[in-house]
Amino acid sequence: MHKVLIFTRNPFFVPALLIKATLEAIVNREDVELVGICIEKPTNFYQQIYRYLQIFLKRKIKSFFDSNQKHLYRVPLPFNLLRLAHRYNFQIFFPPEGKINHPGFINELKAEIKPTIALSYFCMQKFSPPLLEVFEHKANYHNGLLPKFRGLESTQWSVYHGEKETGFAFHKMTENFDEGPILIEGRVPMKPRARILDLEYEKAILATKYIPQLLNMLINNDPGKPQEGESQYFSQMDGLEIRKIADPSEHSSTELVRRLKAFDYLDINIDGNWHKITKLETISSSTKVQGKLHFRTSDGMIMRPARFNYLPRTMYQILNLVRQR
Repeated sequence: MHKVLIFTRNPFFVPALLIKATLEAIVNREDVELVGICIEKPTNFYQQIYRYLQIFLKRKIKSFFDSNQKHLYRVPLPFNLLRLAHRYNFQIFFPPEGKINHPGFINELKAEIKPTIALSYFCMQKFSPPLLEVFEHKANYHNGLLPKFRGLESTQWSVYHGEKETGFAFHKMTENFDEGPILIEGRVPMKPRARILDLEYEKAILATKYIPQLLNMLINNDPGKPQEGESQYFSQMDGLEIRKIADPSEHSSTELVRRLKAFDYLDINIDGNWHKITKLETISSSTKVQGKLHFRTSDGMIMRPARFNYLPRTMYQILNLVRQR
């Protein structure tokens, strides 16, 4: 009997879809059981609902002010993990200090739980050699095509680089992030109006269909295939840096729009003040520009923010005046 332990940062959205699909695949087998889900930090169902409402309202605000911001899919409702654990008889683990590599947690796994399969669904911590040694088989879900888009925000980077498709991979875990042999990979086309969450949803739904196959491959010790081709790794700092525009005049209008499309917002310094910009517009050179919220790009275009934190410019300015009083 193989014992599966799932690792995730937060059982919401994509991890939730993968967890439910894994449960469905396991209950139909007699040689595998889910012994637990390891979550980096304590969370409860009401926190999940709150986060769901935040995303729901944010999307409504975006689409209300801009019809081009409408999403193709709904964010799935969160599930009650505690009820799920009672129903399927598995444990919920919160490692000490939120560290999955904590020696005490590793010792508990070795002595008491004795899992044989590790599945990482958006667990943001690197598995240490001692933790990897606990398991006979270990696989990670990565939301990008490998090895070209290793690291974080793979979907965003694939959009930024103008790829015609994005994808996912289930790969074996090694000591280095996203470098293990590929077990399964899938691809989805870049739809013209698809948002980042839409692409994440499409990839996750496609990935859930392969989970029974993934379990078979792990149990049968399938070696997978080595990663080949151009490789790139994107860190959290890379994502922050590409969003930060200290001087918009150093960038072309095309580059700014390209970044905005991929990364949802830009932190732009305009006349000494930083603003979270979620939409830019080009102004005709013949248009009389009032106020300070505009700038000239390196290709000679005049641009100004049309949305600040998803709100129209006028509403944003009114709110700023109210705050200053």
